[in-house]
Amino acid sequence: MRPPPGRPSRTLRAPPRRAPPLIGPPPPPLRTARRGAAAERHSAERIAAAATAQQRTAMAQENARLRSEARRRRNDGVRALVAYARRRDPRVQAHGAARAAAAEAAPSRAHAERLRALREELEALAAEEEALEAAGNGR
Repeated sequence: MRPPPGRPSRTLRAPPRRAPPLIGPPPPPLRTARRGAAAERHSAERIAAAATAQQRTAMAQENARLRSEARRRRNDGVRALVAYARRRDPRVQAHGAARAAAAEAAPSRAHAERLRALREELEALAAEEEALEAAGNGR
């Protein structure tokens, strides 16, 4: 059975879309997508039924404060869980050991570089002194 004219066949579907590549800075770390609505004390109906605008504003501000506190508590819990998992991950421990070994080697490289720079400076001063002595003896 053929599709009616002007309509594509069901078998001719477009390929699935791929996710676009990440462009720009990475997303902020450990932000929750939850709104924290469970922490609200006043429902939207109760806020709308408030007698005055000041009461509505106060209720909305209290809800916002409670949502913010709930979001912060949840993010702190997620951070603690991630820290716990990282401390026990053998890959992280191996990486830490490799960084410690590199840190031990780094001061010796920096020290050698500093010694080389000081030797070059000393040689330059010695050459300058010799040039001054030669100019003084040539009078």
